[in-house]
Amino acid sequence: MRFEEPGRKLLQSSIIDILELQANIPSNFLDVGCGAGSLSQFFIKMGMVGSGVEISSQAYEQCQQMLVDEIRLGTFKLHDKLDDCVEKFDLVICINVLEHILDDRLFLDLILRNLVPGGLLIIGVPGREDRWY
Repeated sequence: MRFEEPGRKLLQSSIIDILELQANIPSNFLDVGCGAGSLSQFFIKMGMVGSGVEISSQAYEQCQQMLVDEIRLGTFKLHDKLDDCVEKFDLVICINVLEHILDDRLFLDLILRNLVPGGLLIIGVPGREDRWY
């Protein structure tokens, strides 16, 4: 899902607020359902390295295009399956994905295996039920 500019700025501001409450700023991240890569790009600009997972082929291609330099430099890895991502991360973020998942407990178990002990998990879901599918 692409965020319109006001929504993106609010999301980024909220994430900065959350990160400022942490004792240590994460050095790496996993963006589950990274879409076209705008949130991943935001974290990279903050100095983190990371990975993204995107199962939509269209969004995957958009992310490859948006983060082509970061992928080439090795500051970002893009996966089309969560199983392909085996690293551990200080931050795992999952925005507007959980509402699409049938077995949310299994899904959370899967993404939590990528979180270091004491790491930060940020999940966001739409507040309006008409946005759930």
